[in-house]
Amino acid sequence: MSNDLQDRAREIFFACVRSDTPHERAEFIEHECGDDAALQSAVVNLIEAHEANGSFLESPLDGLLEERHDPAVAATLDMPSVTEQAACGFC
Repeated sequence: MSNDLQDRAREIFFACVRSDTPHERAEFIEHECGDDAALQSAVVNLIEAHEANGSFLESPLDGLLEERHDPAVAATLDMPSVTEQAACGFC
């Protein structure tokens, strides 16, 4: 895929994510892509990947918790919280 096509697909994708309904999204894609099947396919692929990915805010640790059997991941998740303190030159 050419850089111009990728750039245009991303531009349309970012505008689509702000659409309220799938119908609005489809109309916008049709309007912006016209007869360019490659561009339309690239945009649809980005949207599908975005929707399949979900939001990390909904379940931020699900993927990490599934991998908890990995000692490196478990150690990271089980570490006590660290508090921040202002650094001063006298401490």
